[in-house]
Amino acid sequence: MKIYVNGETIDCSKAQTVRGFLLELEITPGSTLLLLNSESICGDALDMELKEGDCLEILRFAGGG
Repeated sequence: MKIYVNGETIDCSKAQTVRGFLLELEITPGSTLLLLNSESICGDALDMELKEGDCLEILRFAGGG
């Protein structure tokens, strides 16, 4: 199955949830803004299964001064 993450094509060998995918990438869901198919997701929506052709944008917060 192919999904798109931050504009890059990723080939996933197994079906998984958004949360599971983020954990594989060692990304803490609470530290990011997530868009799935152009819609902001959080909470229970992270347990949705990714589907062929889904587009996931992962935006991390950065601080500075």
